[in-house]
Amino acid sequence: MLHGAILLVYRMCATHPPPYAQAEAGPRLSLFVRSTREAGPSGSEAGILEQFTATDDRGTRYQMTVRDLGGGIDGWTLMLAHSPPHDPHWLDPITASCQPAVRVDLNPSARPSQDATVTAGPVTVSPGDHVLHAVASRLLAKADLFGFPLRESAPRPLAPGAEGFGDVIAALQSAGAWSPLSPVPGQFAALCARLHLTGHGITALPAQDLPEPWLSMLAHDRRGQARTAPAADGGAAAAVVLPDLDGITLAILGLHNCLGRTVVHMHASGPMNQVPYMGAELYCWPVTWIYDSGGRWHATRILGRSGMDDGTALRVEVVPPLSRATTGIEVITTGRSAEARTRLPLHWE
Repeated sequence: MLHGAILLVYRMCATHPPPYAQAEAGPRLSLFVRSTREAGPSGSEAGILEQFTATDDRGTRYQMTVRDLGGGIDGWTLMLAHSPPHDPHWLDPITASCQPAVRVDLNPSARPSQDATVTAGPVTVSPGDHVLHAVASRLLAKADLFGFPLRESAPRPLAPGAEGFGDVIAALQSAGAWSPLSPVPGQFAALCARLHLTGHGITALPAQDLPEPWLSMLAHDRRGQARTAPAADGGAAAAVVLPDLDGITLAILGLHNCLGRTVVHMHASGPMNQVPYMGAELYCWPVTWIYDSGGRWHATRILGRSGMDDGTALRVEVVPPLSRATTGIEVITTGRSAEARTRLPLHWE
């Protein structure tokens, strides 16, 4: 069960919409916080934020704790230090300086997920194709792709663990586990050529046609949008639970723009939600793309995660960032055996 969120503003810091989820172990609230003061040592900043408290409609008091999901100049993520013993209707977060509380309405009738639509179905790509799509998404989500035009890039090797796909493809094709007719190896080779990346070892001829999301990301650089002003700060209420994908259930809790970056707050549960980040995760973790109301595609990458008894909290970056003119998004999340598509209207604050 997911609940809505509102924009909170304090004199000390600005907090964008707080995602709230009813997880198996109880309700959880997270606040994205960015200090308006000059940045100090990260340890002292986190210590100040952990002095936040909150009170619910039944008078229960909660301490806030900083989660290890990233922090510093692009903000911090706070979570309730313990789960409420009941389902609260609202929370009043209060700063250490005893400034007036700003009420967070947790009324289920106001959930933005009421406007969301979710569809699910099987996938037709092979496990090998899925892995190449996952690596391609990570390559395109690298922030430096949009820091300078690709034509100015010098050739550079793939990241460790992402090279040598040629030998893997050849072995799987010999074993009959990867169709020699698959266009994905040639598409991946063409993408690496466009990104000036070497070391993939794929012998297939680079394909002429690339998947639409890849072309949209590459076209973003050609349009020179990387040099435009960053997206305005703010947050959008957007919440929905996706169907189980190969043992991982993802919940979208909300998103915010800050310092030119768009971050989606997510919660992962299920038996495979804490698969190690490197190695096995390439095979098990779903690949998520976002298609916005303006007809542009966006890749995603995990900025930070924090495991809990009942799941994993995630901060997921959207690359390139979303404009506040975006009125809705379609989230396409693909696992090895199933795919979920979610349409979410965005209500910016």
